[in-house]
Amino acid sequence: VIRGMWSGQRGMRFGGEHYPLHGAHGGPVPAHEIGIWLGVVRPRALALAGRIGDGWIPTMSYVPPLKAIEGNAIIDRAAVTAGRDPAAIRRIYNIGGSFAPTNTKADDIDREIVGPPEHWVEVLTHFALDLGFSTFVLSSSPDQATLRTFIEEVAPDVKDRVTAARRADA
Repeated sequence: VIRGMWSGQRGMRFGGEHYPLHGAHGGPVPAHEIGIWLGVVRPRALALAGRIGDGWIPTMSYVPPLKAIEGNAIIDRAAVTAGRDPAAIRRIYNIGGSFAPTNTKADDIDREIVGPPEHWVEVLTHFALDLGFSTFVLSSSPDQATLRTFIEEVAPDVKDRVTAARRADA
C-alpha cells in the first residue's frame, strides 16, 4: 500500500485484509526512492522485513546482540524464500552506552556498551562483521565529549577495521 501510494498510480486496487484499496489515487511521487524500514522484534514482523522491507533498525536495549543474530536469521530466511538477496536488506543498529575508563564484560547479551573507546571499537567491529550491521546510531547522552569521542575516535577506527577485514576476505 505504501509503495503504491508513492507510485503516482491512479485507480489503485488492492484486496488487503486490513488496508484494501478501491480506486485509490497515489500521492505525489517522491523526488527519490524512500526505503521502508522496520524496527520490529517479533518473528512474524521480522519475516515481513525479509520479504518486503528495505531495512531493519532494532535498538540494542530491546534487541541485544544475541537476539539480533536470531532476528537477522529470520530476516535472511524470509528474504531467500521470497527470492531476494538478504544482503539487499540494510541493517542499522541503535546503540547506547557510555565511555568509561574500564570496560564491562562484553558479550552478546549486553544491552549497552560501556568502556573506553578501544572497547567500543572492538564491539562495533564485531557487530559489523559478525552480526551484519552496516550502520550504527548512537543513542546516548548528547554531551559534546561523548559525541566527539564517538565521531572522532570510534567511528573512524571501526570503519578502518571493517574495511581491512573485508579486503582480507576478498
